[in-house]
Amino acid sequence: MGENNATFQAPVTRRTALAATAAGVVGVAAGAAGTKISATLKPDDNAVAELIGEPRSSTREALETLLDADRAAIDARLAYTTPRTLRIEAGVEGVDGTGQVDDSGAIQRILDSASRGSTIVFGLPGSSRHFRIDKTLVINTGQLRVIGTGADHYSASLHTAAPITMLQVRESGLILDQVAFSSSPERGAEQATGVEFLGSDAADIDGHVLRCAFFKLLRGVVMRGKNLRIENSLFSSGRTGIHVGGADKTFHQKFESRNLIAHANRFHAMGVKPDDADVMISNEHQHSASQINNNFFDYSWGGNQIAIHGAASAEHSAINMVGNSHHQMAGAAYSLDRVSTCKVSSAQVVGDTASEGVAVSLTNSNAVSLVDVSVSNHHVGFQVSDAVHIALRGVTASQNRSDGLILGRGLNRLTLDGVSAFGNDGWGITGVPPTNAYRGLVSSYLNQRGDLSPDLGL
Repeated sequence: MGENNATFQAPVTRRTALAATAAGVVGVAAGAAGTKISATLKPDDNAVAELIGEPRSSTREALETLLDADRAAIDARLAYTTPRTLRIEAGVEGVDGTGQVDDSGAIQRILDSASRGSTIVFGLPGSSRHFRIDKTLVINTGQLRVIGTGADHYSASLHTAAPITMLQVRESGLILDQVAFSSSPERGAEQATGVEFLGSDAADIDGHVLRCAFFKLLRGVVMRGKNLRIENSLFSSGRTGIHVGGADKTFHQKFESRNLIAHANRFHAMGVKPDDADVMISNEHQHSASQINNNFFDYSWGGNQIAIHGAASAEHSAINMVGNSHHQMAGAAYSLDRVSTCKVSSAQVVGDTASEGVAVSLTNSNAVSLVDVSVSNHHVGFQVSDAVHIALRGVTASQNRSDGLILGRGLNRLTLDGVSAFGNDGWGITGVPPTNAYRGLVSSYLNQRGDLSPDLGL
Protein backbone atom coordinates (compact mmCIF):
# COMPACT_ATOMS: atom_id res chain seq x y z
CA MET A 1 0.00 0.00 0.00
CA GLY A 2 2.97 2.33 -0.08
CA GLU A 3 6.25 2.86 1.70
CA ASN A 4 4.65 4.82 4.53
CA ASN A 5 2.62 1.85 5.80
CA ALA A 6 4.87 0.81 8.68
CA THR A 7 5.22 4.32 10.05
CA PHE A 8 1.67 4.85 11.24
CA GLN A 9 -0.58 2.82 13.48
CA ALA A 10 -4.02 4.13 12.51
CA PRO A 11 -5.86 4.03 9.19
CA VAL A 12 -6.10 7.33 7.39
CA THR A 13 -9.43 8.89 6.52
CA ARG A 14 -10.37 11.94 4.52
CA ARG A 15 -10.53 14.01 7.69
CA THR A 16 -6.78 13.77 8.22
CA ALA A 17 -5.99 16.23 5.45
CA LEU A 18 -4.50 19.55 6.57
CA ALA A 19 -7.57 21.48 5.47
CA ALA A 20 -9.96 19.16 7.32
CA THR A 21 -12.19 19.93 10.25
CA ALA A 22 -10.76 20.58 13.69
CA ALA A 23 -11.27 16.93 14.66
CA GLY A 24 -9.36 15.85 11.57
CA VAL A 25 -6.52 18.26 12.34
CA VAL A 26 -6.09 16.75 15.77
CA GLY A 27 -6.03 13.30 14.13
CA VAL A 28 -3.23 14.33 11.78
CA ALA A 29 -1.15 15.78 14.57
CA ALA A 30 -1.77 12.80 16.81
CA GLY A 31 -0.63 10.45 14.08
CA ALA A 32 2.46 12.58 13.48
CA ALA A 33 3.36 12.31 17.13
CA GLY A 34 2.99 8.53 17.06
CA THR A 35 -0.25 8.58 19.05
CA LYS A 36 -2.71 5.79 18.26
CA ILE A 37 -5.97 7.45 17.18
CA SER A 38 -9.12 6.19 18.85
CA ALA A 39 -12.35 5.96 16.87
CA THR A 40 -14.10 7.55 19.84
CA LEU A 41 -11.75 10.57 20.14
CA LYS A 42 -13.81 13.75 20.32
CA PRO A 43 -11.47 16.72 20.86
CA ASP A 44 -12.66 20.15 21.88
CA ASP A 45 -13.31 21.49 18.38
CA ASN A 46 -13.81 25.05 19.61
CA ALA A 47 -10.47 25.08 21.42
CA VAL A 48 -8.64 23.71 18.40
CA ALA A 49 -10.38 26.13 16.05
CA GLU A 50 -9.50 29.03 18.35
CA LEU A 51 -5.88 27.90 18.49
CA ILE A 52 -5.33 27.53 14.76
CA GLY A 53 -7.35 30.66 14.08
CA GLU A 54 -4.84 33.01 15.69
CA PRO A 55 -4.01 35.80 13.15
CA ARG A 56 -0.27 35.17 13.38
CA SER A 57 -0.39 31.40 13.72
CA SER A 58 -0.30 29.02 10.76
CA THR A 59 -1.98 25.64 10.91
CA ARG A 60 1.41 23.89 10.98
CA GLU A 61 2.66 26.00 13.87
CA ALA A 62 -0.57 25.37 15.77
CA LEU A 63 -0.18 21.62 15.35
CA GLU A 64 3.43 21.74 16.51
CA THR A 65 2.43 23.75 19.58
CA LEU A 66 -0.50 21.49 20.35
CA LEU A 67 1.33 18.18 20.32
CA ASP A 68 4.99 19.20 20.27
CA ALA A 69 5.35 17.22 17.05
CA ASP A 70 8.36 17.68 14.83
CA ARG A 71 7.98 19.10 11.34
CA ALA A 72 9.23 15.98 9.53
CA ALA A 73 6.62 13.75 11.18
CA ILE A 74 3.82 16.12 10.19
CA ASP A 75 5.11 16.28 6.62
CA ALA A 76 5.13 12.48 6.39
CA ARG A 77 1.65 12.12 7.87
CA LEU A 78 0.15 14.71 5.53
CA ALA A 79 1.88 13.14 2.53
CA TYR A 80 0.20 9.85 3.42
CA THR A 81 -3.22 11.43 2.92
CA THR A 82 -2.59 12.78 -0.60
CA PRO A 83 -4.00 10.91 -3.64
CA ARG A 84 -1.84 7.94 -4.54
CA THR A 85 -1.93 4.44 -5.99
CA LEU A 86 -2.69 1.48 -3.72
CA ARG A 87 -2.48 -2.18 -4.70
CA ILE A 88 -4.67 -5.09 -3.72
CA GLU A 89 -2.55 -8.18 -4.18
CA ALA A 90 -1.32 -11.23 -2.29
CA GLY A 91 0.58 -10.30 0.85
CA VAL A 92 -0.68 -6.72 1.17
CA GLU A 93 -2.62 -6.17 4.42
CA GLY A 94 -3.08 -9.93 4.64
CA VAL A 95 -4.70 -10.34 1.20
CA ASP A 96 -4.67 -13.98 0.05
CA GLY A 97 -5.82 -13.69 -3.56
CA THR A 98 -6.33 -17.40 -4.17
CA GLY A 99 -10.09 -17.49 -3.65
CA GLN A 100 -9.69 -19.99 -0.81
CA VAL A 101 -9.66 -17.47 2.06
CA ASP A 102 -12.05 -14.61 2.84
CA ASP A 103 -10.29 -11.44 1.64
CA SER A 104 -13.06 -8.99 2.52
CA GLY A 105 -11.43 -7.75 5.74
CA ALA A 106 -8.04 -7.19 4.14
CA ILE A 107 -9.50 -5.44 1.11
CA GLN A 108 -11.69 -3.26 3.33
CA ARG A 109 -8.60 -2.03 5.21
CA ILE A 110 -7.04 -0.98 1.93
CA LEU A 111 -10.22 0.77 0.81
CA ASP A 112 -10.41 2.60 4.14
CA SER A 113 -6.83 3.83 3.79
CA ALA A 114 -7.43 5.47 0.41
CA SER A 115 -7.66 9.24 0.33
CA ARG A 116 -9.91 11.17 -2.02
CA GLY A 117 -8.75 10.91 -5.63
CA SER A 118 -6.63 7.79 -5.15
CA THR A 119 -6.33 4.83 -7.53
CA ILE A 120 -6.71 1.27 -6.27
CA VAL A 121 -5.24 -1.43 -8.53
CA PHE A 122 -6.03 -5.12 -8.23
CA GLY A 123 -2.97 -7.30 -8.81
CA LEU A 124 0.27 -6.77 -10.63
CA PRO A 125 0.11 -6.04 -14.38
CA GLY A 126 -0.30 -9.31 -16.24
CA SER A 127 -1.49 -11.26 -13.22
CA SER A 128 -4.90 -12.76 -12.48
CA ARG A 129 -6.20 -12.89 -8.92
CA HIS A 130 -9.37 -14.27 -7.39
CA PHE A 131 -10.67 -12.72 -4.20
CA ARG A 132 -13.24 -14.40 -1.98
CA ILE A 133 -15.70 -11.91 -0.47
CA ASP A 134 -17.80 -13.07 2.50
CA LYS A 135 -18.79 -9.60 3.76
CA THR A 136 -19.91 -6.44 1.99
CA LEU A 137 -17.09 -4.13 0.95
CA VAL A 138 -17.92 -0.45 1.49
CA ILE A 139 -16.38 2.58 -0.21
CA ASN A 140 -16.74 5.71 1.91
CA THR A 141 -14.21 7.86 0.03
CA GLY A 142 -15.05 9.95 -3.01
CA GLN A 143 -13.38 10.22 -6.40
CA LEU A 144 -11.70 6.79 -6.28
CA ARG A 145 -10.64 4.77 -9.29
CA VAL A 146 -10.70 1.00 -8.80
CA ILE A 147 -9.17 -0.90 -11.70
CA GLY A 148 -7.94 -4.32 -12.73
CA THR A 149 -4.85 -4.86 -14.88
CA GLY A 150 -4.72 -8.57 -15.59
CA ALA A 151 -3.77 -10.55 -18.67
CA ASP A 152 -7.28 -12.01 -18.90
CA HIS A 153 -8.97 -8.56 -19.04
CA TYR A 154 -10.64 -9.02 -15.65
CA SER A 155 -7.67 -9.28 -13.30
CA ALA A 156 -9.82 -8.66 -10.27
CA SER A 157 -12.33 -11.47 -9.93
CA LEU A 158 -14.42 -10.98 -6.79
CA HIS A 159 -16.44 -14.05 -5.89
CA THR A 160 -18.96 -14.77 -3.15
CA ALA A 161 -21.08 -17.66 -2.03
CA ALA A 162 -22.95 -15.46 0.45
CA PRO A 163 -26.28 -13.64 -0.11
CA ILE A 164 -24.65 -10.21 0.14
CA THR A 165 -24.04 -7.01 -1.78
CA MET A 166 -20.39 -7.45 -2.71
CA LEU A 167 -19.52 -3.75 -3.01
CA GLN A 168 -21.53 -0.80 -1.72
CA VAL A 169 -20.52 2.71 -2.78
CA ARG A 170 -21.41 5.48 -0.30
CA GLU A 171 -19.66 8.41 -1.92
CA SER A 172 -19.60 10.05 -5.35
CA GLY A 173 -17.15 9.84 -8.23
CA LEU A 174 -16.18 6.14 -8.33
CA ILE A 175 -14.67 4.80 -11.56
CA LEU A 176 -14.83 1.00 -11.65
CA ASP A 177 -12.82 -0.51 -14.51
CA GLN A 178 -12.09 -4.14 -15.49
CA VAL A 179 -13.40 -5.87 -12.38
CA ALA A 180 -15.51 -9.06 -12.37
CA PHE A 181 -18.16 -9.95 -9.79
CA SER A 182 -19.62 -13.45 -9.52
CA SER A 183 -21.39 -15.99 -7.36
CA SER A 184 -22.00 -19.71 -7.87
CA PRO A 185 -25.55 -20.67 -6.96
CA GLU A 186 -27.84 -23.10 -8.69
CA ARG A 187 -29.71 -21.43 -11.57
CA GLY A 188 -32.67 -19.54 -10.16
CA ALA A 189 -31.24 -19.36 -6.62
CA GLU A 190 -29.13 -16.23 -7.15
CA GLN A 191 -29.02 -14.00 -4.05
CA ALA A 192 -25.90 -11.83 -4.33
CA THR A 193 -25.63 -8.33 -5.78
CA GLY A 194 -22.48 -7.10 -7.49
CA VAL A 195 -22.31 -3.34 -6.87
CA GLU A 196 -24.81 -1.00 -5.23
CA PHE A 197 -24.34 2.72 -5.88
CA LEU A 198 -25.82 4.97 -3.18
CA GLY A 199 -23.58 7.95 -3.90
CA SER A 200 -23.51 10.75 -1.34
CA ASP A 201 -26.24 11.30 1.23
CA ALA A 202 -27.79 13.60 -1.41
CA ALA A 203 -27.77 10.68 -3.91
CA ASP A 204 -24.97 12.11 -6.08
CA ILE A 205 -23.39 9.03 -7.65
CA ASP A 206 -21.41 10.61 -10.51
CA GLY A 207 -19.97 7.16 -11.23
CA HIS A 208 -18.66 5.19 -14.18
CA VAL A 209 -18.61 1.41 -14.68
CA LEU A 210 -16.69 0.24 -17.72
CA ARG A 211 -15.31 -3.06 -19.01
CA CYS A 212 -16.63 -4.96 -15.99
CA ALA A 213 -18.39 -8.33 -15.80
CA PHE A 214 -21.23 -9.62 -13.63
CA PHE A 215 -21.92 -13.38 -13.50
CA LYS A 216 -24.68 -15.40 -11.81
CA LEU A 217 -25.97 -12.58 -9.63
CA LEU A 218 -29.43 -11.61 -8.42
CA ARG A 219 -28.55 -8.07 -9.55
CA GLY A 220 -25.40 -6.93 -11.28
CA VAL A 221 -25.50 -3.16 -10.66
CA VAL A 222 -28.03 -1.34 -8.47
CA MET A 223 -28.40 2.42 -8.95
CA ARG A 224 -29.96 4.49 -6.19
CA GLY A 225 -29.44 8.13 -7.09
CA LYS A 226 -28.33 10.17 -10.07
CA ASN A 227 -25.63 10.24 -12.72
CA LEU A 228 -24.25 6.77 -13.47
CA ARG A 229 -22.70 5.59 -16.74
CA ILE A 230 -22.35 1.85 -17.45
CA GLU A 231 -20.65 0.85 -20.67
CA ASN A 232 -18.79 -1.96 -22.44
CA SER A 233 -19.67 -4.39 -19.66
CA LEU A 234 -21.01 -7.94 -19.63
CA PHE A 235 -23.99 -9.21 -17.64
CA SER A 236 -24.42 -12.98 -17.89
CA SER A 237 -26.39 -15.88 -16.39
CA GLY A 238 -28.02 -13.79 -13.67
CA ARG A 239 -31.48 -12.52 -12.78
CA THR A 240 -31.29 -8.74 -13.37
CA GLY A 241 -28.36 -6.87 -14.91
CA ILE A 242 -29.02 -3.20 -14.09
CA HIS A 243 -31.63 -2.28 -11.49
CA VAL A 244 -32.66 1.34 -10.88
CA GLY A 245 -34.35 1.61 -7.51
CA GLY A 246 -35.39 4.07 -4.83
CA ALA A 247 -33.71 5.69 -1.86
CA ASP A 248 -31.94 3.91 0.97
CA LYS A 249 -33.95 5.49 3.77
CA THR A 250 -31.27 4.75 6.36
CA PHE A 251 -28.62 6.63 4.34
CA HIS A 252 -30.01 9.26 1.98
CA GLN A 253 -30.91 12.67 3.39
CA LYS A 254 -32.51 13.72 0.10
CA PHE A 255 -33.09 11.73 -3.05
CA GLU A 256 -33.48 12.06 -6.80
CA SER A 257 -33.24 9.38 -9.47
CA ARG A 258 -32.08 10.36 -12.95
CA ASN A 259 -29.36 10.22 -15.59
CA LEU A 260 -28.53 6.58 -16.22
CA ILE A 261 -26.48 5.97 -19.36
CA ALA A 262 -26.26 2.29 -20.33
CA HIS A 263 -24.20 2.08 -23.50
CA ALA A 264 -22.67 -0.76 -25.55
CA ASN A 265 -23.18 -3.49 -22.93
CA ARG A 266 -24.00 -7.13 -23.54
CA PHE A 267 -26.73 -8.95 -21.65
CA HIS A 268 -26.48 -12.71 -22.18
CA ALA A 269 -28.63 -15.55 -20.83
CA MET A 270 -30.26 -13.32 -18.22
CA GLY A 271 -33.54 -13.81 -16.40
CA VAL A 272 -35.22 -16.72 -14.67
CA LYS A 273 -38.58 -15.48 -13.40
CA PRO A 274 -41.23 -13.25 -15.01
CA ASP A 275 -40.31 -10.21 -12.89
CA ASP A 276 -36.62 -10.39 -13.85
CA ALA A 277 -35.21 -7.98 -16.43
CA ASP A 278 -31.87 -7.35 -18.08
CA VAL A 279 -32.43 -3.63 -17.42
CA MET A 280 -35.08 -2.68 -14.87
CA ILE A 281 -36.20 0.82 -13.92
CA SER A 282 -38.56 -0.06 -11.11
CA ASN A 283 -41.51 1.79 -9.63
CA GLU A 284 -39.71 2.45 -6.34
CA HIS A 285 -39.13 6.12 -7.27
CA GLN A 286 -39.74 8.39 -10.24
CA HIS A 287 -36.82 8.29 -12.69
CA SER A 288 -35.99 10.56 -15.64
CA ALA A 289 -33.52 11.76 -18.25
CA SER A 290 -31.75 8.51 -19.15
CA GLN A 291 -30.35 6.73 -22.21
CA ILE A 292 -30.24 3.02 -22.93
CA ASN A 293 -28.38 2.88 -26.23
CA ASN A 294 -26.56 0.43 -28.49
CA ASN A 295 -26.76 -2.56 -26.15
CA PHE A 296 -26.94 -6.20 -27.25
CA PHE A 297 -29.41 -8.58 -25.60
CA ASP A 298 -29.54 -12.30 -26.32
CA TYR A 299 -30.82 -15.61 -24.88
CA SER A 300 -32.98 -14.04 -22.18
CA TRP A 301 -35.02 -17.04 -21.09
CA GLY A 302 -36.95 -15.46 -18.23
CA GLY A 303 -38.49 -12.05 -17.67
CA ASN A 304 -38.00 -9.08 -19.99
CA GLN A 305 -34.99 -7.46 -21.54
CA ILE A 306 -35.85 -3.79 -20.89
CA ALA A 307 -38.56 -3.17 -18.30
CA ILE A 308 -39.47 0.41 -17.35
CA HIS A 309 -42.36 0.41 -14.92
CA GLY A 310 -43.48 3.62 -13.25
CA ALA A 311 -46.17 4.29 -10.67
CA ALA A 312 -49.57 5.93 -11.09
CA SER A 313 -48.39 9.04 -9.25
CA ALA A 314 -44.83 9.03 -10.58
CA GLU A 315 -44.35 8.18 -14.23
CA HIS A 316 -40.82 7.66 -15.54
CA SER A 317 -40.01 10.27 -18.17
CA ALA A 318 -37.53 11.39 -20.84
CA ILE A 319 -35.93 7.98 -21.38
CA ASN A 320 -34.49 7.33 -24.83
CA MET A 321 -33.71 3.81 -26.06
CA VAL A 322 -31.79 3.94 -29.33
CA GLY A 323 -30.01 1.32 -31.43
CA ASN A 324 -30.49 -1.70 -29.17
CA SER A 325 -30.44 -5.21 -30.63
CA HIS A 326 -32.59 -7.98 -29.12
CA HIS A 327 -32.38 -11.71 -29.87
CA GLN A 328 -33.94 -14.89 -28.48
CA MET A 329 -36.03 -13.76 -25.53
CA ALA A 330 -38.80 -15.50 -23.61
CA GLY A 331 -40.61 -12.33 -22.59
CA ALA A 332 -40.64 -8.79 -23.95
CA ALA A 333 -37.81 -6.87 -25.48
CA TYR A 334 -39.52 -3.71 -24.18
CA SER A 335 -42.08 -3.66 -21.38
CA LEU A 336 -43.09 -0.04 -20.81
CA ASP A 337 -45.74 0.90 -18.27
CA ARG A 338 -46.57 4.36 -16.91
CA VAL A 339 -43.94 6.26 -18.83
CA SER A 340 -44.10 9.62 -20.61
CA THR A 341 -42.08 11.51 -23.24
CA CYS A 342 -40.04 8.40 -24.01
CA LYS A 343 -38.75 7.05 -27.31
CA VAL A 344 -37.69 3.68 -28.68
CA SER A 345 -35.91 3.92 -32.02
CA SER A 346 -33.69 2.00 -34.42
CA ALA A 347 -34.28 -1.29 -32.60
CA GLN A 348 -34.24 -4.80 -34.00
CA VAL A 349 -36.12 -7.54 -32.15
CA VAL A 350 -35.78 -11.18 -33.26
CA GLY A 351 -37.64 -13.69 -31.13
CA ASP A 352 -37.54 -17.45 -30.95
CA THR A 353 -39.94 -20.37 -30.97
CA ALA A 354 -39.82 -20.21 -27.15
CA SER A 355 -40.86 -16.54 -27.10
CA GLU A 356 -44.18 -15.86 -25.38
CA GLY A 357 -46.34 -12.81 -24.87
CA VAL A 358 -45.60 -9.49 -26.58
CA ALA A 359 -42.24 -8.31 -27.90
CA VAL A 360 -42.98 -4.59 -27.42
CA SER A 361 -45.63 -3.75 -24.81
CA LEU A 362 -46.74 -0.19 -24.06
CA THR A 363 -49.45 0.53 -21.46
CA ASN A 364 -50.75 3.40 -19.31
CA SER A 365 -48.44 5.90 -20.95
CA ASN A 366 -48.34 9.33 -22.56
CA ALA A 367 -46.33 10.87 -25.42
CA VAL A 368 -44.29 7.84 -26.44
CA SER A 369 -42.80 7.22 -29.89
CA LEU A 370 -41.77 3.94 -31.48
CA VAL A 371 -39.66 4.77 -34.54
CA ASP A 372 -37.97 2.31 -36.93
CA VAL A 373 -38.57 -0.70 -34.69
CA SER A 374 -38.87 -4.15 -36.24
CA VAL A 375 -40.13 -7.36 -34.60
CA SER A 376 -40.01 -10.82 -36.11
CA ASN A 377 -40.29 -14.47 -34.99
CA HIS A 378 -41.96 -13.58 -31.69
CA HIS A 379 -45.45 -14.51 -30.49
CA VAL A 380 -47.09 -11.04 -30.76
CA GLY A 381 -45.13 -8.17 -32.24
CA PHE A 382 -46.55 -4.99 -30.62
CA GLN A 383 -49.36 -4.24 -28.19
CA VAL A 384 -50.43 -0.73 -27.17
CA SER A 385 -53.26 0.09 -24.75
CA ASP A 386 -54.50 2.75 -22.31
CA ALA A 387 -52.23 5.40 -23.76
CA VAL A 388 -52.43 8.94 -25.15
CA HIS A 389 -50.39 10.66 -27.86
CA ILE A 390 -48.64 7.54 -29.13
CA ALA A 391 -46.78 7.49 -32.45
CA LEU A 392 -45.73 4.39 -34.37
CA ARG A 393 -43.54 5.40 -37.31
CA GLY A 394 -41.64 3.01 -39.53
CA VAL A 395 -42.68 0.07 -37.37
CA THR A 396 -42.51 -3.45 -38.87
CA ALA A 397 -44.04 -6.69 -37.56
CA SER A 398 -43.28 -9.82 -39.57
CA GLN A 399 -43.26 -13.60 -39.27
CA ASN A 400 -44.76 -13.58 -35.78
CA ARG A 401 -46.75 -16.59 -34.60
CA SER A 402 -49.80 -14.51 -33.72
CA ASP A 403 -50.73 -10.89 -34.51
CA GLY A 404 -48.30 -8.24 -35.66
CA LEU A 405 -49.81 -5.23 -33.86
CA ILE A 406 -52.63 -5.24 -31.31
CA LEU A 407 -54.32 -1.95 -30.48
CA GLY A 408 -55.92 -2.33 -27.05
CA ARG A 409 -58.54 -0.31 -25.24
CA GLY A 410 -58.08 3.23 -24.05
CA LEU A 411 -56.03 4.60 -26.96
CA ASN A 412 -56.42 8.28 -27.75
CA ARG A 413 -54.57 10.24 -30.44
CA LEU A 414 -52.68 7.37 -32.01
CA THR A 415 -50.50 8.01 -35.07
CA LEU A 416 -49.67 5.18 -37.47
CA ASP A 417 -47.18 6.22 -40.11
CA GLY A 418 -45.28 3.80 -42.32
CA VAL A 419 -46.43 0.74 -40.37
CA SER A 420 -45.78 -2.65 -42.00
CA ALA A 421 -47.21 -5.98 -40.91
CA PHE A 422 -46.70 -9.05 -43.07
CA GLY A 423 -46.20 -12.81 -42.83
CA ASN A 424 -47.76 -13.02 -39.37
CA ASP A 425 -49.87 -16.06 -38.53
CA GLY A 426 -52.60 -13.85 -37.07
CA TRP A 427 -53.80 -10.40 -38.11
CA GLY A 428 -51.29 -7.84 -39.26
CA ILE A 429 -53.04 -5.10 -37.24
CA THR A 430 -56.00 -5.82 -35.01
CA GLY A 431 -57.73 -4.68 -31.85
CA VAL A 432 -60.09 -1.91 -30.73
CA PRO A 433 -60.61 1.27 -32.76
CA PRO A 434 -58.64 4.09 -31.12
CA THR A 435 -60.08 7.54 -30.44
CA ASN A 436 -58.81 10.34 -32.70
CA ALA A 437 -56.52 8.04 -34.66
CA TYR A 438 -54.43 9.39 -37.51
CA ARG A 439 -53.58 6.89 -40.18
CA GLY A 440 -50.71 8.49 -42.07
CA LEU A 441 -49.58 5.49 -44.08
CA VAL A 442 -50.18 1.85 -43.34
CA SER A 443 -48.16 -0.39 -45.62
CA SER A 444 -49.99 -2.58 -48.10
CA TYR A 445 -47.87 -5.50 -46.92
CA LEU A 446 -50.23 -6.95 -44.36
CA ASN A 447 -50.96 -10.40 -43.00
CA GLN A 448 -51.70 -13.55 -44.90
CA ARG A 449 -55.48 -12.97 -44.62
CA GLY A 450 -55.03 -9.91 -46.77
CA ASP A 451 -55.97 -6.87 -44.76
CA LEU A 452 -56.46 -5.07 -41.46
CA SER A 453 -58.76 -6.58 -38.90
CA PRO A 454 -62.24 -5.29 -39.78
CA ASP A 455 -62.91 -4.40 -36.14
CA LEU A 456 -60.47 -1.50 -36.28
CA GLY A 457 -62.43 0.73 -38.57
CA LEU A 458 -59.26 2.31 -39.95
